[in-house]
Amino acid sequence: MGTMSGGRSARGPQRDDLPTTLTLTLRSRIENGAYPVGSRLPSEPELAGELGVSRPTLREALVTLAREGWLIRRHGAGTFVADRRRLINSLDANFGVTTLISQAGQLPGTDGTSYRIERASGEVSRALGIEENGAVEVLERIRTADGVPVVHSIDHVPVGLLPEGSMANPTASLYAMLESAGRSVTFGEARIRAVAATAGLARALGMRRSDPLLRLDQVDFDIDERAVVYSVEHHVPDAFEVTVRRRGPATS
Repeated sequence: MGTMSGGRSARGPQRDDLPTTLTLTLRSRIENGAYPVGSRLPSEPELAGELGVSRPTLREALVTLAREGWLIRRHGAGTFVADRRRLINSLDANFGVTTLISQAGQLPGTDGTSYRIERASGEVSRALGIEENGAVEVLERIRTADGVPVVHSIDHVPVGLLPEGSMANPTASLYAMLESAGRSVTFGEARIRAVAATAGLARALGMRRSDPLLRLDQVDFDIDERAVVYSVEHHVPDAFEVTVRRRGPATS
């Protein structure tokens, strides 16, 4: 009875090799445009059936590709093909999220918009330099890049600063509206820190509760150094690369 030779190649890839082989297959599809940037992959059951693999094997390959920056996994929303060119947010330049996304060559969008007028909390009133419980317009939005949620933003503007109803437009640029009202933003003061996603933010951004987020609190000022906007933004960290220009010791 003859011995078996070359059995490994005859049977195809071993089970231990499947995740690696599958990772290479999926990466090739992404690079060839079969899965375009920003598109959502088929559901795990559908994709596993199409590729003839088990869901645990597929999940292992997806985790590897997400770790390498090829995919973005959003809990409850699905798995999206990432643009490996991250959104470069330079903190020494002050511009809106829409401009940031456009400059990266991606399509900016807005989802989950909420507009309201409310009484300012202590935090908001201190930031804007108004009396506590003063009326503020609030615009809450989910900002998307190529359809993928990347920022949850809440903008607060004192009532009366903008024409009535103008801030209710979810796609309008807040900076452009302020400029039209003679309140052009000349500078801003920002603070950035790492926080854990709350249940609400996790749902809005397609993440898991307690996943890390970058929180950016910013107050924008006009030419008279009057605070005109207080913004609270939560950025999905794997979508951004934050940079800042730092002065050397000789210029301090």
